[in-house]
Amino acid sequence: MQKIKSYLGQRLINFLGWKTNRKIIVIESDDWGGISMPSKDVYDNLLKNHISVDKSPYSRFDSLASTEDLETFFETLSKYHDKYGNPPIITANTNVANPDFEKIKQSGFEKYFYEPFTKTLERYPDHKGAFALWKQGIKENVFLPQFHGREHLNPMLWLNELKEGKNPKLHIAFDLGCFILPKDNFIDQSKIYNTAFYPYNQDQRSAMLKSIPDGLDLFEKLLGYKAESFIATGYFWNHEIEKLLYEKGITSLQGLPIQKESILGRKHKKKLNYTGKYNKYGQVYLVRNVFFEPSLKPRQDSIDQCLKRIKVAFDNKKPAIISTHRLNFVGYINRDNRIRNITLLNKLLRIIVQKWPDIEFMSSNNLANSIIKTRNGR
Repeated sequence: MQKIKSYLGQRLINFLGWKTNRKIIVIESDDWGGISMPSKDVYDNLLKNHISVDKSPYSRFDSLASTEDLETFFETLSKYHDKYGNPPIITANTNVANPDFEKIKQSGFEKYFYEPFTKTLERYPDHKGAFALWKQGIKENVFLPQFHGREHLNPMLWLNELKEGKNPKLHIAFDLGCFILPKDNFIDQSKIYNTAFYPYNQDQRSAMLKSIPDGLDLFEKLLGYKAESFIATGYFWNHEIEKLLYEKGITSLQGLPIQKESILGRKHKKKLNYTGKYNKYGQVYLVRNVFFEPSLKPRQDSIDQCLKRIKVAFDNKKPAIISTHRLNFVGYINRDNRIRNITLLNKLLRIIVQKWPDIEFMSSNNLANSIIKTRNGR
């Protein structure tokens, strides 16, 4: 029954919206720029303090990508080419800032401060040349950052719990430079701390709306160009956010078929999206219909599942939009994680270019531009 539901679900998300005879593959990868787990030493220290970081793949594997991580990743991508000679390009959805722990502590947890992720990189021992590699990846057309929010965090919610001081686990993590923990380490487990676009009161809403233009301005300052595509942390966002993004030049909205529209409090409503759907601002939705997440689903045959979903997309004349997260490709915390998954990625890309020699690799913003052009009759 589950297989039948999965098959029907795949058919549904590939039925509606924009159609094309071109075999387009877009690879969208989230969480670039954010700290996640600072180091293996921090991970071990948190475990010793009975903080259940071993329960989450993000805590076990995810971190800022080191120079070695990026070199290995980009080298793998550069081995393959589409019918036009272009390599696979990663739409690297980026959080451009991280909490400034020192300044926050100096304020007595009364005020939130952040720093550019490039400054965070400078403090890490194996990341000195990492941002230079980001720029090289952009130049070589294998890596194109887009916007994932200023930080991967509801800062005011996190700050309030730190200020209250009722959760010693949170302070232990804070002192170790860590803010993303498995949910069971928070006092109110019903609240979402690591999602930037789900406010619980007006103060958080105001802070959220301010963070979007702040983050987009910082994105442009650091990377030298304006972001055109956006995906919300946790897939929560609403029309207010879309309007702000539109005013700052965002033309496409990445996500899953079901958008979780954030409203004040603990409730949210759901809305169906599909690739090629437009909102009232003329922004186009790009919906993920393929998944490559070996670190999240280690028991699944990631390559087989990915290839099957690509075929379903192409059979329905849809672009294959692959969802994959940074944690699949980094080995700063666990080197074996990177080795294992880069091997899988290498095999996957080899099969793709052999199976579909007329493939086109494309970034999210370029796919959106293609869709918009056909709508405008160009």
